[in-house]
Amino acid sequence: MRTSLAIPALCVCVLIGGLVGYGGAQATTDAEAESQLVKSVIDQMIKAVNSGDLKLLLAQYADDAKIDSRAAGAKVSKPVYAQVMSRTFQQGIILSTSYSGLKISPVDATHAVAGGTLHVNLKGGGGFAWRHEWKLEKRDGRWLIVETNYT
Repeated sequence: MRTSLAIPALCVCVLIGGLVGYGGAQATTDAEAESQLVKSVIDQMIKAVNSGDLKLLLAQYADDAKIDSRAAGAKVSKPVYAQVMSRTFQQGIILSTSYSGLKISPVDATHAVAGGTLHVNLKGGGGFAWRHEWKLEKRDGRWLIVETNYT
C-alpha cells in the first residue's frame, strides 16, 4: 500500500515542480518581451530622428513627458520639444542618430529605464556622444517615454 501512495505523491511533486518551473520560465519570457517592446520605442525614436518624421518621433513620448533636449538647451515639455525638433528637421541639422550600449532595466510591470550612449552626427561634420537615460511607462498597454536625461 505504501508503494501505491508514494507514486501518486511523487507524480504530484513532479507536476507542481514542473508548474513552478514553467511559471518562472514564463516570467522570464514576459520580461524579455517587455524589454523588447521598450527597445522598440527607442528604435522608433531613432528612426524618426533619422528620417525627420516629427509625427513618429512625438508618438514615442507621453503627452506629459519631460525631455532633456540638447537642441532646446534645456529639459522641456513635449509641445516645446515638438517646436524645436520641427525647426531642427526643417534646417537639416541632424545627419544621423544612433545609440550604443543600450541596457534596459525593468523597474516594475509598468516602468522601465533604458540607458546607453546617444550618438548624434550634425551637418558640417560635428556631433556628440553622451550618456543618455530614457524613463518609460506602460500606459494603456503601450510603452511611452516619460522622461529623458543626459547623464
